[in-house]
Amino acid sequence: MRSEADTAKRAAEIAALPIVTWRGQIMRTIRCNGQTGRGPHLMNVPEHLLWALIDFRAYRCAFHH
Repeated sequence: MRSEADTAKRAAEIAALPIVTWRGQIMRTIRCNGQTGRGPHLMNVPEHLLWALIDFRAYRCAFHH
């Protein structure tokens, strides 16, 4: 659960991310911080995933899990 201040902070962080439209769905671009294979790279993800993440800097895509 997030406090009101944390919710406002996360909303601002999400709003600052670049927007990409894919098949009519709005996606946000975030960096995958995986170190193997392609290494760190940009991923387009739906906004609801961004709300579920604890920290954007720790995000790793499905390939890196």
